[in-house]
Amino acid sequence: MTNDEAKKAWLNKTPIHSSGIDYTKISALIYRLTENGEMTLSVELLAKCENSVTIANPKNIEIKTNE
Repeated sequence: MTNDEAKKAWLNKTPIHSSGIDYTKISALIYRLTENGEMTLSVELLAKCENSVTIANPKNIEIKTNE
């Protein structure tokens, strides 16, 4: 998923799939600066139990499809 797709999924509270696990939604976007001054994006994924989160690279997540 691109950074722009991640932003849209976050705003739309879209269910997410990553590494074989389904998540309720992206609960936060996290921007960090690397040592060389580049900005990177990570996403915080809310677990279905809504009591835990996972931090992931947007490139490793996808919108959950109804199968």
